[in-house]
Amino acid sequence: MTTLRNPSQLEELWHKHAKALTRYATRMLWDWSAAEAVTQDAFLRWMEAGTEVSQENARAWLYKVVRNKSIDLLRRDKRLKELNERVAKPIADASSEPVAQTLEKEEETMLNDQIAELPKRQREVLRLKFQENLSYREIAQTTGDTVAMVGQLLHQALGTLRKRVAT
Repeated sequence: MTTLRNPSQLEELWHKHAKALTRYATRMLWDWSAAEAVTQDAFLRWMEAGTEVSQENARAWLYKVVRNKSIDLLRRDKRLKELNERVAKPIADASSEPVAQTLEKEEETMLNDQIAELPKRQREVLRLKFQENLSYREIAQTTGDTVAMVGQLLHQALGTLRKRVAT
């Protein structure tokens, strides 16, 4: 079992490094709220790491975690963009024809049917993200999950939809 750190250590590190870490993540992600969430998650991981990460190495370790989490978000966003383009392209191509409205409706119905088949938690975070435009942090606050769990649920949901749409 890992021992959590003293909150005063966290506060000290937060005051020393949070702004710089958030700025670093913002430069990678071009999204301040996502960068802030990544930074907060890194500090939570540091707290949970207990004695596995020394106080002296904390700064470098935090930068590494922020970097890795930022890269993970960028990868997810890229895959999501590719999926959106694959789904949107046939709809956009068809919209110039009279049958377009019917095709659009059929594809929307098919996608909604696929979403309805997802597990409840995946379906919920997917809808909060894409219908309500909530950030990962806001979804986590809404569902009571961690930001990391929200990311994992979205990743799983999109992967499932991607496979189903491709077939």
